[in-house]
Amino acid sequence: MSGRSVSANTGGGARRKLMTAYRESALAVAVTLELTGPASPKNLRLRGAPEKTLSILSGNPYGWFEHLAKALYSLTPKGMAALEEADHAEIVAALRRRRDALTPDYIKALTFSATKRDGTVEKVRLSDIASVREGQSLPTVLRAEQRRYLPVSITISEDSNITLVTQDVEGVMAGLTLPAGVTYEVTGESATIMDAFEQLGLMLILGLGVFTMGAVR
Repeated sequence: MSGRSVSANTGGGARRKLMTAYRESALAVAVTLELTGPASPKNLRLRGAPEKTLSILSGNPYGWFEHLAKALYSLTPKGMAALEEADHAEIVAALRRRRDALTPDYIKALTFSATKRDGTVEKVRLSDIASVREGQSLPTVLRAEQRRYLPVSITISEDSNITLVTQDVEGVMAGLTLPAGVTYEVTGESATIMDAFEQLGLMLILGLGVFTMGAVR
């Protein structure tokens, strides 16, 4: 949330607080803390807070922030009240809209637990295994057989087991509650492999049945 968001110094009213660049940056930090709760300057920066977040938190000229522990800050009641002030309404609304938009840096910083081949669990940062870039969304929803659908494609590394990855994806999807009328389907190489195994299993069953019948005769 770097840079000025809106021009909040129109009107020239004597009672209105001057919206300096510093005050706007402090409001940007407060708006981010409003979302995250107590957080470190590093995590606030990952969520879109301005570059001067650390100096704003440590300087705290408006009394909006509280230093809870090492590298951990929160909003004070005065800071929460500042977000509701009429003089700040326009800038806070703009900052909230910008804050709530997912940024590439925020997505890159996401971490999740992964189980290694030896059974141990480690934390993996998304940026370590995937590239994240901004792009345009689909201009229209695709249709096939009178159904609307949105394709989502992934590419896994060569040393990964596609069957195990698919099982993990299926496990995650099974735990989701999809809206009424919404379904998902796994296609591509993984689906082809699973179909091949099913066909192979069917052939084995039929072959065993023929062999058994021949033996009985």
